[in-house]
Amino acid sequence: LIFSNMMREAVRLNDAKIILVDPQRTKWEQWADLWLRPFPGSDIAWINGLLRLLIDQGVFRREFIESKTEGFESLRSSVDPFSPAFVEKTAGISLRDLEAVAKLYASAKRRAIVFGSGVTQHLHGTGTVKALCNLALLTGETEEEGGGVYPMLTQNNAQGAFDMGGFSEFLPGHARIDDEISRRRFEGVWEADIPAKPGLTYQEIFDGIMEGKIKALYIFGEDPFITLPNLERLKSGLHRLELLVVQDPFMTHIGDYAHVVLPGVSFAEKDGTFTSMERRIQRVRQAIKPVGESRPDWKILCDLSTRMGYPMKYETPAEVMKEIASLVPIYAGAAYPELEKAGLQWSLTNGGTEKRFLAVKWEEPVEKPSENYPLWIIPSGFHYHYGIGTTTKRAKGLARVYPESLLKVHPDDASQAGLKDGDRVRVRSPRGEVETVCQVSEAMPRGVAHFAAYFFPVFFNNLLVSNQDPESHHLEYKMTVGRVEKR
Repeated sequence: LIFSNMMREAVRLNDAKIILVDPQRTKWEQWADLWLRPFPGSDIAWINGLLRLLIDQGVFRREFIESKTEGFESLRSSVDPFSPAFVEKTAGISLRDLEAVAKLYASAKRRAIVFGSGVTQHLHGTGTVKALCNLALLTGETEEEGGGVYPMLTQNNAQGAFDMGGFSEFLPGHARIDDEISRRRFEGVWEADIPAKPGLTYQEIFDGIMEGKIKALYIFGEDPFITLPNLERLKSGLHRLELLVVQDPFMTHIGDYAHVVLPGVSFAEKDGTFTSMERRIQRVRQAIKPVGESRPDWKILCDLSTRMGYPMKYETPAEVMKEIASLVPIYAGAAYPELEKAGLQWSLTNGGTEKRFLAVKWEEPVEKPSENYPLWIIPSGFHYHYGIGTTTKRAKGLARVYPESLLKVHPDDASQAGLKDGDRVRVRSPRGEVETVCQVSEAMPRGVAHFAAYFFPVFFNNLLVSNQDPESHHLEYKMTVGRVEKR
């Protein structure tokens, strides 16, 4: 929301131009100079087509590319198959629209590419981000002040979790876990051995449960009943666990299956830091005392570790941050006194690598609409609720604004299915079905429906296929195929 307001200010005060890419109509349409509506899952195809068009027109920073980048000729050959005819057939974007984007994009003095989870939560989301980075390098915008590629991370501390080793193949500070020198540095302080092999991904953990390889699971701040595709498969495997521990401020759906539930705290009851998408480490200050028997997550983990034979004697979050600052180079100097005013932004001046173009391969979606499942369905949450809604769905005011999930469909698709606005409907996919309310809306293109459902117990994830990005291992949340029937 903050960044969105800044973008609108840039349009109003500085005559900034907006190129909007979204299959459905949003509030941003009124601010956009151009609006592309690609088919779901076709981003790599149209971005590669745009790259080819710009290269063919000679619209690229030749001197910058020759002196400061690598891999341009490889990129040139990789995008050659993405002709305007191929892009129109594959992504639904005409040559006229593609040329309009190329003209507006090339004419700008400075450019910024902003994207969110609608880009990354796909089978080839990482490839799409690489394609966007290729576009940024082609026009040299990484050299311009304010230019570059900006991911709009969904959670306020997603960057902080990544910085602290939240991915199974990394240690805190983005050091790879298979790097022996980095491991030894942490082992010396922690006085414990660190495995050289990366841990399991989110999907692999639950695959391990299904296969009987994992007997115990500890979950906090997460509800796989909402976030894991193919819900029925998950339910059928939970009985294989000998111990399930759930830690959360509120009772979750998977908490009903837990052997032990530990009450954590909300953001208002905790002290610590969040790190934003601009790499700014910011203080979080406790506003109220923990309610009831709830306790801060870090205290629970410390006590549990101590009882299991590995003492963690931290007394305050400040002590934890002091250790982080001593072990993680990018967080050096991030002691609490230095964070009190405006926080601290960690630096990017770490040597890095050469700016490199990366050829991105296009692959057809695993599923496409068919006679039995004629619609693309794009799931997401509401602006009025956060994430899967474990906390916000309990706010009575927000619940009055959006009391339940809904499915937006184009009038032609609704008519073909015999539906009208407000009907109770069943949404089916090859994996399952859910019920919701139909909203007939011209905001959607023909053949594409939008399911706003993440946080209410319609369990939309039961419709999703268990695909994951082969590079990031992120699950494919943002599209499936399906059909809609009147209940």
